[in-house]
Formats: sequence, structure tokens, C-alpha cells
Amino acid sequence: MIRLLFIFCFFFSAIYLKAQTWSIKDCIEYALKNNIDLKKNTIEQHIKKKDIEINKKERLPSVSASNSSTFSFGQQQDVFGNNRRNDNLNSSTSISSEFTLFSHRLIDKNIKKSTYETEASFYNGENLKQQLSIKIIEHYLSILVNKEIEKINYNNMIYAKEIFEKVEKSQKVGVSSKKELKESEAEFIKENFNYTKAKLETKRSIQQLTQTLQIEFSDKFEVIPINNEIDINLINNEEIFYKIIENNPSIEQSKVNINIEKINKEIIKTKQYPKLSLSAGVGTFYFNSFVNKSTSKSFFTQNVDNFTQQLAFNLTIPIYNKGIIKTQLEQSDLNRQYAEDSYKLQVITVEQEIQNIFLNMELFYETYLASKKLVESSKIAYEYGVISFEAGISTIYDLNILRNNLKQAESELIKAKYSYSFNQELLNVYLGK
Repeated sequence: MIRLLFIFCFFFSAIYLKAQTWSIKDCIEYALKNNIDLKKNTIEQHIKKKDIEINKKERLPSVSASNSSTFSFGQQQDVFGNNRRNDNLNSSTSISSEFTLFSHRLIDKNIKKSTYETEASFYNGENLKQQLSIKIIEHYLSILVNKEIEKINYNNMIYAKEIFEKVEKSQKVGVSSKKELKESEAEFIKENFNYTKAKLETKRSIQQLTQTLQIEFSDKFEVIPINNEIDINLINNEEIFYKIIENNPSIEQSKVNINIEKINKEIIKTKQYPKLSLSAGVGTFYFNSFVNKSTSKSFFTQNVDNFTQQLAFNLTIPIYNKGIIKTQLEQSDLNRQYAEDSYKLQVITVEQEIQNIFLNMELFYETYLASKKLVESSKIAYEYGVISFEAGISTIYDLNILRNNLKQAESELIKAKYSYSFNQELLNVYLGK
């Protein structure tokens, strides 16, 4: 019953996710909560935090206990060449502790490095969130664009069908020529194909969004249109340019990577210095001969008599390491230089991305205004064309040209409108809105 209930809940959830209507906010929130890559990054951050805890605990002394028990059987030859049995039990027990006194602050440097790595992992997660949000916005607006273009193509297909049927009837009574009939039929076939193609484009954009959301594709998946008519306006890019640069996670991650390489060099340098540790221990041993019972004392007596204490300083001084440390330091300098160049490149890349967004917004703003005027004039021209065609002044060929011009203008208006909205949403993502 529990298994059946689980299966039912799973399929019910899947059906619900596929059937509900999604807003752009719903999509982003769902992805940021359920994306597998982001979940992996969260786990990675926890792992890095555990590294900090582990390195901090290296400051504490280590304590260990050990016991070794050996049974020996057989004969043994002494220094005089005599063979004799040496069956015995030999047991030793000890507790020891070791504490690092000096390691050129290696522990502190390892803590610092793991802290930087945790910070880098955090910024990597923020960058993943940013890129995922951008991808969702792109696919979401692509659905809306394709839906509007699909609607235009549907209306054109219906209109072309009506014209074809009208010409077909008029041709039967001798009003229209066979050429006009074939032209209207060809136009209907073309518009029907365009509508079918537009439907498939809409389906493909829905599939891309569901794949990004990591949910199963469904024809019932619906998105909520956005009101982007009133948002078409120019913005002052100087006010937000530097704010985006200062808070960009990919740039911050590049900064942290430089710090990681710097601390790596400091860690390598510690290998050139002596290390001093203190160890202390207590222990005892027990020996029982199976051959000569008279020499064996009781277990407790021997352990008391053989009880020992030990205190030792362990000093390690590096003398020759085959030039490995020198090579590692040179390698570390190269890694730091690589990280610094990567940081500079990342800053340039982000600056160029933002500049392109501003330029695109200006371009699509002007395109939107021009397309809006073009749609208005194309509608008027088309309406006059319809009147001329119905009056027999113009041909079906002339009417199709006017209709296609209107369709092209409407398509350009839609693309400009949503292209502007996409770049506007990009800015919001970069600003952390």
C-alpha cells in the first residue's frame, strides 16, 4: 500500500507540474529550488565548510591507543649454538599523544585556503543561479514570441483559406481566372505550412523550457504572457553599469581564485622550514614464557612493574628535496598569473556583455518604434488593398504582397518587443532582482 501510495503521489505531482500554468517567476523559483546542478553546488559548499572544520581541528593534539599481542611457537638457537623451545606470549599496550608546536603556521594557512575555496564555491553557485535564470528567461520569452507568431500565421492561414474559397467560387462562374485560382491556392498552402511550422516552433520552445526546468515535456504546459508594452523605454545605463560589475559573482569568484593561488604558494613555502612536534605517551608490556614458567610473573604484576612514560620532541629539518619545492613555487607563480589574467578577462567579458545589453536595448527600442509605425501603415495599405481587390481593381497577387508585408511588420514588432524585454530581464538578473 505504501509503495502504491508513493507511485500515485509521484505521478500526481508529475501531472500537476505538466498541467499547471507557469509564470516567469514560477519557472525561476522552481529551477533555483530543484535544479540538480544547484543541489550539487550546495552539497559542495557543505563539503568545503567541513574542510574548514577539519583544518581547525588540526590545532588539537591527537591521542591514540594501541595494543600488540604476539604468540611465538618453535625452537630458537642461542649464541652458544644450543637449540631450545621459545614458546611465549608477548604483549605491549600504550597510549600516546602528539601535538604540533611549530609548522610555520601551516594549519592557519590551510584554514585560510579552505575558507577561500568555500567562498569560491558560493560564488560559483551564484553564477550558476544567474546563468540558469537567464536561460529560463530566454526560453520563456521564446515561447511567448512563437505563440504570437503562431497566432499571426493562423490568422493568415484562415484568411488565405477564405480568399482561396472565394476565388474558387468566382472562378466557377467565370469571374476569376484560373491563374488567380492557382495563386490563391498556392498562398493558402504556403500559409498553412507557415502555421504548421510556427506550431512546431512553439512546441520546441516549450520543450527547451521544460528541459531547463528538468521536468517532463507536456503539450498541456502553459505560460502566462507578460505585459511588456508599457516597459518599452530607454534607461540610463551609467547608473547601473558599475553596480553590475561590482556585484557580479563570476568576477568575485575570479578574485577569490587569485587569493587561493597566493595562499597555495604560502603553503608550499612551509615545506622549506623545520617542523617541531611534541609527543607523550604511557605504556607497559607483558611477557609469558610457555616453556619456563618459573620466570613468568603474573599479568598485573608485570604491567605494574613495566609501566613506562615517554616525552619526546620531534624535529624535522628539510635539507634536500631534489628541487621539487623550487619547481612547485615556480608553478604556483604561473597559477597565480593565470588566475589574475582570468580575472581581467572575466571583467572584460562581463563589461562587454553589459555594453551589448545596453546597445541591444537601444537597438530594439528603435526597432520597436519603427515597427509600430510600419504595422500601422501596412494595415492601412492592406485595408485599401482589400477594397481594391473586392472592386476588381487589383489582383490576388497584389493583395498577397500587402498581406505578407503586414505579416512581416507584425512579426518584426513582436520580435523587437520581446527582444527588448529579454535584455531588460537580463539586466534585472545581473542586478540580482
